Amino acid sequence: MSSRSHGFSHGFSLAELMIVIGLAAAILAIGAPNFQQFRLNNRLSNAANDTLAVITSARTEAIKRQVSVAVCRTDTPSQEDAKCSATSGNGWIAFIDKDNNCTRGDKDSEPLVASRALDNSITANTLRVRTDGDCLQFGSSGFRQRVGTLSVLNHVTLCDSRGMVAAQGLNVSAGRGLLITTTGRARVTRVLGGDSPDDVSSASWAGAKCPS
Repeated sequence: MSSRSHGFSHGFSLAELMIVIGLAAAILAIGAPNFQQFRLNNRLSNAANDTLAVITSARTEAIKRQVSVAVCRTDTPSQEDAKCSATSGNGWIAFIDKDNNCTRGDKDSEPLVASRALDNSITANTLRVRTDGDCLQFGSSGFRQRVGTLSVLNHVTLCDSRGMVAAQGLNVSAGRGLLITTTGRARVTRVLGGDSPDDVSSASWAGAKCPS
């Protein structure tokens, strides 16, 4: 009596294996690019939400403590003595701006109230950050305020090598824009193709351009 009559299998034939391998290759060819797009989009969403969280915390702390609180980019967001860096894409800090100059000094006199690191783990397509001003500071009322002759930060751009063009299959930007109003409230936008302040593709604000 053959082994088949006892329910035993002799495995796959060569032809069957080739068919399975071919199907797997086809699925990977279709799915891999989509998965990469998902990773990039997810990273930008997280970066936008982390930036928004720092800005929101800064405004909240300014109102709660009745002091000026500033927000800036930094190379070392995980360190207690993190300093401001106008060109960094590593993360953000919010701190008590005791001397009211929008630049962090001593960590004891100007303590952190919030910090977030941005995800730069995808080294082949680095995260890019751009702002349209030098200083983002909130007063005790929670309103955004001007500091000396420094230009006020109104917009933040977060993007990658895809720039601010339409995301794959969507009518929204591949990048993210953050808008900070005069009253201090911030929001994330991906709007494309309009003339409103929310339109991240508009040339009306410098932050709309993705840095190279």
